[in-house]
Amino acid sequence: MKLITKQQQEEAAKTTMLGLAKGGALGLALAIPALHFASKRYPAVRAIPPVQRGWLMLIATLGAGMTNAELSYEAYLKSQWHGRTAEILRKEQEEEEAGIHALSLQGRALHWAKENRFGIIGMSWVTAMAVSGGLVFARNRGVPFSQKIVQVRMYAQGVTIAVLLASAGLSAIHLPDEEALEKSEKARAPGEAWKLMVVTKEQQEEAARATMWGGFRGAVLGLTVGLPSLYIAGVFYPAVRRIPVVQKTWLMLIATLGAGATNAEITYNDYLAMQRYKRIMAELEERQL
Repeated sequence: MKLITKQQQEEAAKTTMLGLAKGGALGLALAIPALHFASKRYPAVRAIPPVQRGWLMLIATLGAGMTNAELSYEAYLKSQWHGRTAEILRKEQEEEEAGIHALSLQGRALHWAKENRFGIIGMSWVTAMAVSGGLVFARNRGVPFSQKIVQVRMYAQGVTIAVLLASAGLSAIHLPDEEALEKSEKARAPGEAWKLMVVTKEQQEEAARATMWGGFRGAVLGLTVGLPSLYIAGVFYPAVRRIPVVQKTWLMLIATLGAGATNAEITYNDYLAMQRYKRIMAELEERQL
């Protein structure tokens, strides 16, 4: 949605910053006691230097803060839909949900996997870290803590790459009932299939430009975060410092491409939402005339 007035922009910024502060405070409030109790129970955690403890606190604070800031911003956007606009949105959502429920079980599963592929990738990384961490720390008791961390990270990295390849393959799969759903969306009255609004050459160029710019910004962010993270890990963990240059470059490439692809997808969805908002406002103006 586009924030038209200056008041809306100021309210959105205020809401987002407040959400960032609340999320950061919550993340820090949870991380401090978690690290404290973990230090009492696990000697390896107790041996972590203060600088690395501060790094863990920072990650928890920023992660929770950024997540809650995004949720607060989306909640504010939803609160701006009123009256006839909200009615149009509800109608479109009901039609879309009816089309999804009409799919077969396999079609619904495939549709859900495509719509939530980035969440699946993220959860696969978290799950792989947890499972591999439990196995590595339970079996290799004589291995130093730093080497265990490297092993866990490499296992999680392999699982994540496999899930990334699988998600790319899912995008190329189209079941017959899913194709029928897409055709029914195209057959709706003009303006109903908002996801298919990028039809003119100008819109296609705008969408491509916005997506490429979003991918570039995400790639820069991934590289900016990945380089110092790898450097700091190399300072504190000799096993990380001994990783060959080729593998370090591969890690940087994964971080860059992952962040770039994610932000490109988000930017493209924002562009579609903007087209949807413009179309709804045009419909409302026509009906008022």
